[in-house]
Amino acid sequence: MVGIESENLGVVRRLMDALLRADVDEFLGCLTPDIEWDDREGWPGGQQIFHGHAGVRRWLETILGEGGRVLDIEIEDLTEAPGSRVLLGVLGTFRGRSTGVDTEFKARSWHVFSLRDGKITRSRLFWLRREALDAAGLPERDRSAP
Repeated sequence: MVGIESENLGVVRRLMDALLRADVDEFLGCLTPDIEWDDREGWPGGQQIFHGHAGVRRWLETILGEGGRVLDIEIEDLTEAPGSRVLLGVLGTFRGRSTGVDTEFKARSWHVFSLRDGKITRSRLFWLRREALDAAGLPERDRSAP
């Protein structure tokens, strides 16, 4: 049916909405208990792989703690990929605290999510779209954007 979004795409949208609202319980509810959250390329202070809900809660505290806040998330790309994966491209606006001063900034990032039984079981962050496309297993024709 045209116009019906897949369950996997819907889960990723709910995850982004929960992040925007800083709703930790809803965010964790989109994840399997054995989630692997790979943020080695990401947020300062959180550049590691986090495991399970407790690990992802620590990651969220890193990005939302000490006055940090997600102000906006613009989904630029949301694509089904082979193997129950989803490619997500976002432009986020954030407020953080660096050296005691509130700072607002934007960041574009790409994420590849693996899903099982309607929940995210693995997440990996990329700064380059072509690397995310490789990880998602998407073919060359999907590589038109930078």
